[in-house]
Amino acid sequence: VIFPALDIRVKNVARAYSLEHKGETDLFDHLFEVLNSNLHDDDHFRRELAGCTSAIQTSLTQHMSKEEEQ
Repeated sequence: VIFPALDIRVKNVARAYSLEHKGETDLFDHLFEVLNSNLHDDDHFRRELAGCTSAIQTSLTQHMSKEEEQ
């Protein structure tokens, strides 16, 4: 409902937003995989967790900036 209305206002924005939302879903899925892993006392776990949260923060910040510009 929202994406077709956006496409009327800004050409091809619906496809870009759909791809961004899919990417963000994938990032959260990976974060949950890391959190559910058995590596909580491992340095690899901490690096993986830091990487996931950093990627999510970057993605959401960029996404929200784009949406606010529109």
